[in-house]
Amino acid sequence: MVAYVAIWMANVASGMSPTLPQPVELLAWGGNFLPATIAQPWRLFTAAFLHAGAIHLAFNMWALWNMGAIAERFYGNLQFLLIYLLSGLVSGFALATIMAEKFDWAEYRRKAASRALIAVGAAMVAAFLAWRMLPASVM
Repeated sequence: MVAYVAIWMANVASGMSPTLPQPVELLAWGGNFLPATIAQPWRLFTAAFLHAGAIHLAFNMWALWNMGAIAERFYGNLQFLLIYLLSGLVSGFALATIMAEKFDWAEYRRKAASRALIAVGAAMVAAFLAWRMLPASVM
């Protein structure tokens, strides 16, 4: 959470719009767009820490605070971190492939927004289905 807020504050301090940053600004900060990502694969990681404005950041912080706390207790600190980071990388690769032809801002916001958090939720559902119930420590 600290990394999200610190990066967003640095974005805003550099002149990026706090409510609706432009695609070129997000790309300059490590956004994920296939032609750039092929040359600079690190963008798969950095794009997972960018947000499309204050509302997007606030929603992600709320979701991470609530869902992340449960997932972290369920999986443990290290496994939760691995799920979060790997899902960000894999979904970043999928997103870059989908948008290979043209950078579409609406699609970027819709598909990139919160993909690692969605994967954490999916991991919780998968564990629930496998165990058929949540452990008492999570409840």
